[in-house]
Amino acid sequence: MMAFNDSCNTKSCAHLIQEDHQGICPKGWRLMTYADYKFVAQSENVIHNSYEDMRTQNGFNGYNATGFSIVPAGYIWMNAFTRIREGVYWHYPAESVKFDAKEYSKSGRTNTSGGDLNVQNTKKTYGFTVRCAKVTNKAENN
Repeated sequence: MMAFNDSCNTKSCAHLIQEDHQGICPKGWRLMTYADYKFVAQSENVIHNSYEDMRTQNGFNGYNATGFSIVPAGYIWMNAFTRIREGVYWHYPAESVKFDAKEYSKSGRTNTSGGDLNVQNTKKTYGFTVRCAKVTNKAENN
């Protein structure tokens, strides 16, 4: 996801992470950060709860009131791909400071029954998804 070489899967590459880290996202886009996710989860469009209002209506128990459209994508767990229609975990462009940064990144999650606004620490090799966010001119947002 970070578009670093494979050695970063087993060693810390935190010094290479940039503020608007493009990673595998297309030009003009960057990897979604925890701040991006929290902004959407706490937006004025949240009516029911942040997870339900962020999840798609198409088979993921959501209302999509925020337009964020989280879709179930499954994840790798215990060396197998699982829960394709039940949940999704994703990585943020940040390494864990609580656990070994060689193996752990920061992540978020949601499933058909809830989610977690707190950042979790999960293994880089778990195969979680990422979300891209459009890069905007910061001067326009002030």
